[in-house]
Amino acid sequence: MTGAMKAWAVLFVALAGAATGCSRASARDGEILPGRTRPLLEHDWKHPRDLPIGANHFQPPDPKASSMTTAAGLRAYVIPASDDRVVQIVAAVPLGRSLEQANEAGVSELLSRVFFQQISDRLGDVFAGRVQVEQDVDLTRVTVTTLADDWRQGLSALVGALRQPRLDAAAIDSFRTGPGYARQTRGLGGAGFRPAVELARLMAEYPLAPPEPGLTLRREAVGGVVSRSLRPDAIVIGIGGGLTRADALEELESLTSGWRAGAVANAATVADGALKRSTERVRTVDEPGFTTWIAIGHPIPAIAPADEAAVAVMTDILNIRLNIAVREIRGLANQAVLQMPATTRHGGLLHIRSGARPESIAPVIVYSRQELSRIREASGLPTSDELEQVKGGLVLGKWQGSLDGARAASATYAVETVHQGSLDRLLKWPDAVRAVTAQQVKAAAAKYVHPDQFGTVLIGQIDKARAARHPRWPAALDEVLAGRGR
Repeated sequence: MTGAMKAWAVLFVALAGAATGCSRASARDGEILPGRTRPLLEHDWKHPRDLPIGANHFQPPDPKASSMTTAAGLRAYVIPASDDRVVQIVAAVPLGRSLEQANEAGVSELLSRVFFQQISDRLGDVFAGRVQVEQDVDLTRVTVTTLADDWRQGLSALVGALRQPRLDAAAIDSFRTGPGYARQTRGLGGAGFRPAVELARLMAEYPLAPPEPGLTLRREAVGGVVSRSLRPDAIVIGIGGGLTRADALEELESLTSGWRAGAVANAATVADGALKRSTERVRTVDEPGFTTWIAIGHPIPAIAPADEAAVAVMTDILNIRLNIAVREIRGLANQAVLQMPATTRHGGLLHIRSGARPESIAPVIVYSRQELSRIREASGLPTSDELEQVKGGLVLGKWQGSLDGARAASATYAVETVHQGSLDRLLKWPDAVRAVTAQQVKAAAAKYVHPDQFGTVLIGQIDKARAARHPRWPAALDEVLAGRGR
């Protein structure tokens, strides 16, 4: 065969292969998800319900056996774990914006900083451990995690900072409240997610939203909060890990000896932040970067106790649906996450968080709103598979995980006792979740989710987002924000 003939033969084979490939591609077009280049995976895997999984016999640690109260009135849950080389000490303190009086805005933020700094100072630079302070709207969680050999030093530093915080008058006078958020660089988590903070300020007032930046404090206001929140009978401590119950009780009795509760100051609190009467529903902040960050949502009232389980199921179903609609089918963003208030005892902010390139911003908003509207309707009623999946995640994942192990259980018991006043709700939670029906989920959505009332905050490349159109899922941002989009 001559060289020319060989060349023609190779070309013919290549063309034939290409034609065959095109034919095959055309045949499987119906199996390719929009925006994807790979066909659907074919498999013969069993459905999870058909797998031979043993019964779950998990039992949380006995809270009654682990609880103790010192002579000063401080309550604690101590759960030893002899094989654990770490001890976690958590103080649940009734301290947060919703517990401040009208003239006390910002005091909780100041005290949180004081706790972190003074515990760290007491422990010193050579201490092998970690100090964390996390604040919700109605509770502050102060945590010291350390090696088992050093737990006494950690407990002493934590109790000492709560019992005798150093509140220098000059430091109070010079304190100014912060912006309430961190500069957004990556991720959607945390109370400092700036679009969510801006959305709270757009749609509501303090205390649902943080106080405005630069607010100054009155010295008397600090004393009032301290007298109510830093009382031994108001704080609950959880201790779990490598220590003994007898040693913990002895140490707590010593550290709290002589700590008096004192008279309870007027505990009237600020009402939940009311909706602003302004018709403004959109706020944009122009910042450079590849990602434009999103928060869309609205304030909601305190969730009724009877609705808590249904709302929890609804939230997880929506998060699965949002992930499918925004990421898996359309590839618009890495995540779109529905966030509910951190506590159900007070009003809070229901909102969706996301971040995407400019051309994806409008479609993310469109399809997120569609999912939240759909679950309110009969066509969006949860399926039995959705209910089964979500209930399993809430009970076997979140609930069981929060009580699995000495450290997790002791912390959960302490926080729940301050939040709810008892552990009744926590221990009955699995049964409440399992009893939720599809109709109850739909009713909860109709009661608490109102997409037509959403506000929107965008932080990023605003002009590019306005001009961009996604090649497969086009939507005009200005029309979407004005309520005229798809």
